[in-house]
Amino acid sequence: MNSAKKTLYVVVYDVSDDQQRAKLNRWLHRFGIAVQYSVFECRITLAQFNELKTEALTLIDQRTDRIRFFEVCVACSRQTISFGKMPSSDIKPAIIW
Repeated sequence: MNSAKKTLYVVVYDVSDDQQRAKLNRWLHRFGIAVQYSVFECRITLAQFNELKTEALTLIDQRTDRIRFFEVCVACSRQTISFGKMPSSDIKPAIIW
């Protein structure tokens, strides 16, 4: 059993090239769920985060594209409020209206 601590990361990207955007999207699906087309929630270990980040940076053109990684603390993730249809996942917001 893997007992490594998992942390919630929100990954947001803006990639102009359609092929690179599709590759990045497929890569991110290996680690989490899309909550919007270019926004992912990933509950992963630090080792997985480093793997995700390292490969993701090879899939963007840093002169024109952007990717941001937000680490969400446990207390903050419990205070998440979401509206509307939620993607199916094990990452549950605290309140759904």
